[in-house]
Amino acid sequence: MSRRFALKRLTASDLTFFQWHHDNQKLGGHQKAVNLNADVFEDLLYPRLEPGSYKVGLTLIGPGDVAPLTMTRKILKNAAYKNWRLNGETVDKQQERFAVLRPGDYALMVFEGDQKPDDLKIVFVAKGLSSEVSLHKMLGRYISETGRQSMRALSLADVQAIAEEGGVAADHFLRVLVVDDDLVDAASGIDSAVQRFLARVGRQARLDKETLQKARAQGEATGDLGESLVDIFLQANRESGLLTSYAWLARANAISPMDFEATDVNGVTESIEVKTTSGDFDRPFHVSLSELREAVTGGRTYRIYRVYGANSKGAKLRVSNDLAPLARIILELFERLPAGVAPDGVTIAPNLMSFGKVVRLQPGD
Repeated sequence: MSRRFALKRLTASDLTFFQWHHDNQKLGGHQKAVNLNADVFEDLLYPRLEPGSYKVGLTLIGPGDVAPLTMTRKILKNAAYKNWRLNGETVDKQQERFAVLRPGDYALMVFEGDQKPDDLKIVFVAKGLSSEVSLHKMLGRYISETGRQSMRALSLADVQAIAEEGGVAADHFLRVLVVDDDLVDAASGIDSAVQRFLARVGRQARLDKETLQKARAQGEATGDLGESLVDIFLQANRESGLLTSYAWLARANAISPMDFEATDVNGVTESIEVKTTSGDFDRPFHVSLSELREAVTGGRTYRIYRVYGANSKGAKLRVSNDLAPLARIILELFERLPAGVAPDGVTIAPNLMSFGKVVRLQPGD
């Protein structure tokens, strides 16, 4: 999942995207669209996007504590436009909610899509609402209410800072807007990540099903990336003579209790389980019950390949010692649980195991 962030200070022309402003304000003309400044949208967010028309799923959030409003619109640019535009038709639903917006208010935009925008969420912040005065002031640190700049790209860290320091309520959408490492790990059931996420966003925060599904999908994509990088690493070791063979078992069998097996020049075969994160090395990882049992009963060394800092440019790898001794202790503890209690796995902190030196993993051509 690729997300790009931008902040837009709304102008009178932008507000004509809403039917109420189109019909009632004297300034702004009849543009019926929100300008997406070319120096931000085209130069920074989507530099390879060709002029044209692109359909996007659009979700409007706020201003105020109201349910999101979803629809389909277009992002387009033709020869007559200096900038790109969010266009299609005016928003004529729930007109009263958007009447509070004024020029100088803000729209925090979240674009999704790699080569082109496929989805856009916009969080509107109105100074005229007492509940949003602090957040409005916070956004003014990034774009002033009166300066020449009306749109700028934001980083993930910027959006997190806005959510945490902007005085927003615990259940504000901004609290769970960003799918970060904690949310990805929480979606996979790692309790420490759940607790960190709740501590940051508040226990009253609302997390919609779509965001949770995207977090799970991002976790799966990160896992797939890690296995692909390890595949390249093992292939290089085979070509250099360190290994005589290896097999990517999980690619052919999704329920395999290990991801790879590899045989060295001495004929010793080891099991490999890849645990990948886009975060740092110290983040705990999940080990399933079947993986624990395989480590103990499989009859060969079972290593964790900890892949971390994973992204499209590569990752770092550290290889563990044998998981079997720790797995044996865990399984013995499981046996003491009351009848009818059946854990399906555990979360393990990396510092409970020994890991080797750092190896850089590079993506293939």
